[in-house]
Amino acid sequence: MRHTVPGYVHRPGLHCGSSAMRNLLAFRGIVLSEPMCFGLGSGAGFLYVPALSVPPGVAFHGRIMEMERALCDALAIPFPERTEEDGDAGWERAREAVLSGHPVLISTDLAHLDYFGTTTHFPGHRVVLFGFDDEAGYAVLSDSEREGPQRVSVTSLAMSRSSSIPPYPMENRWCIVAPGGRLRALSEAVPLALGKNAREMLSPPPGSAAGVSGMRKMAREILRWPGMTEDLPFAARFGYQVIEKRGTGGGFFRRLYARYLDESAPHCPPLAGSGLAGKMVAAADGWTEIAGILKEISESGDAGGFLRVSDLLLHQADREEAFWREVASTLRGHS
Repeated sequence: MRHTVPGYVHRPGLHCGSSAMRNLLAFRGIVLSEPMCFGLGSGAGFLYVPALSVPPGVAFHGRIMEMERALCDALAIPFPERTEEDGDAGWERAREAVLSGHPVLISTDLAHLDYFGTTTHFPGHRVVLFGFDDEAGYAVLSDSEREGPQRVSVTSLAMSRSSSIPPYPMENRWCIVAPGGRLRALSEAVPLALGKNAREMLSPPPGSAAGVSGMRKMAREILRWPGMTEDLPFAARFGYQVIEKRGTGGGFFRRLYARYLDESAPHCPPLAGSGLAGKMVAAADGWTEIAGILKEISESGDAGGFLRVSDLLLHQADREEAFWREVASTLRGHS
């Protein structure tokens, strides 16, 4: 049997999660830009992972892990994401949803998607499953990284969806995104999402290496990276990529978030005169500077550059702490 979801339109984007959600919401008649989806998902974040079990061994990321769920929470849309212990069951549930006319949000590991042609594990890549061909043995995916829909073998997709690479095991996650009632107005959703983002950056869970405190932890530890990874050039290169490449929109997702702040100002008037969008662009520029040094380290192998990265990370932590405190203060004045 061959089937594709009628009416689903693939559009590429800057980031996998925000473009997937934009496309899924558009399918339901809810038209939002990708920056708006990212911002309403309180997407700007920081997570330091100093002990990966796969190369490069040390890593960091610039968005919150549950952005897609947070977006739906902000809009009062259900997000009934499920996991399946068995890969076959995971495929059958997702396949049945597509057959019933629902595009499905799934999580993947890039290393197992045929069309990427990479062996580097990158778990948490969000795509939309919206078609399949049983006889030919392939699934049809809507992936922000590609201009058109992609075919991937069901076997490879199963491996990708079952990947257990930390910090985010895939667990055959799947979700149908559909409104369950009245949407929350943007005038309410925008401040709600901003407040959530500020809290997560300023007060991450105790003991975690997330948020502003996670930046400072990484700044202290990055000088020890040569002893924490077996491939220092790759670790530096990967760091450069997760800031400037790999679906961030540049500047560690901060440029995408700045666009959200501009677009959301009409729905939250205090943002219009706050200058917060410009300050977020400045933060993006700071991350781009860090990325450039990491790229140089990856090419030269000179670990001495990490001293400069450490200093810049501490500066970024101070800058983002001030930014998110200003966000919180702006919202208090709005309430």
